[in-house]
Amino acid sequence: MIHSFLKTTVRFAKLPKTIAIILLVTVITSHYATSAVVTANAFQLKLNGQPFVAKGMNYSPVPIGTAPGFVPYGDFFIPYYANVWKPDVDKMRAAG
Repeated sequence: MIHSFLKTTVRFAKLPKTIAIILLVTVITSHYATSAVVTANAFQLKLNGQPFVAKGMNYSPVPIGTAPGFVPYGDFFIPYYANVWKPDVDKMRAAG
């Protein structure tokens, strides 16, 4: 019971710091958020009237012949499967 009480106390002690950080970030970024106008027309995004490109990717390596229903349940970013994802990650890192 004491252990549970201490865990709860520590958790609540961190709460004011977390709230202060969230408020600080909100205050700092609120000017930028209110001055930006984002519009979308089909597949074109515009930020303040100028074309905007969102760069990103999704990568999920799956070895041939495996199914996500079995261990490791679709999370193949483990050392055992490094031969599957490491060459790709190295190429992505080299590409910047």
